Amino acid sequence: MGLLACAVAILLTGVVIGRMSARSSVVDDLYLRNSEHSPSPVASARGATPRDRPTLDHVLRTVTPVAPAEQPQRKTRGEQPPSNVIDGSGGGSPYSVLTPGANGGDGANDADARRAASMEAEVVRLVNVERRKRGCRPLRVDPRLVESARAHSAEMASSGLFRHNSPGGATPWDRMGAAGYSEGGAETIARGYQTATEVVRGWMAGRSDRATLLNCRLVATGVGVSMGEGGPWWTEDFGYS
Repeated sequence: MGLLACAVAILLTGVVIGRMSARSSVVDDLYLRNSEHSPSPVASARGATPRDRPTLDHVLRTVTPVAPAEQPQRKTRGEQPPSNVIDGSGGGSPYSVLTPGANGGDGANDADARRAASMEAEVVRLVNVERRKRGCRPLRVDPRLVESARAHSAEMASSGLFRHNSPGGATPWDRMGAAGYSEGGAETIARGYQTATEVVRGWMAGRSDRATLLNCRLVATGVGVSMGEGGPWWTEDFGYS
């Protein structure tokens, strides 16, 4: 009986150990399979950032920032505009110091010359008013452009030909150059308008003339008016310097 009891005890012990071993192998198998499963790329990306990784630069703006608009300088009390600028503010006219001897070329007396000079100055003032609305600087009056503009108005009046080229074939650039101005930019002409307001309004109504008057690259001007027959005859020359 003692031997039989020992044999039974040994047999039961082997069965228990076998079951425990079987259970242990199943757990180990599941654990190994889970560990073999690679983590997702998203999960990996959530890890710590290496110290040598460069900072992100795609947030930089690709559009050049717009510089703040330049504020116009305020005139101090008592300050007068330059003598060669008619800024549209009602300041003094540089045409008052320009000799209108070339004006008209048709025997106009001093009164007519002064009237023409006043009309020329008013054209510049009104053009600068329009340029100010566009954000352009006021045109300064260049005596050389005044000379070329007056000469052309005079020759249009004497010839009766309303065109840019002179009767002898000279172009606006030729006339400006002959007056000593080499940076000529443009020219506008008109006839029959009785006042500066009317002629500027007429130029502003024309597409190409309006573009010329409002061209911010042009910085100098000169106007010539002739009171000859069929007129007044108007010329405005523009320059880049």
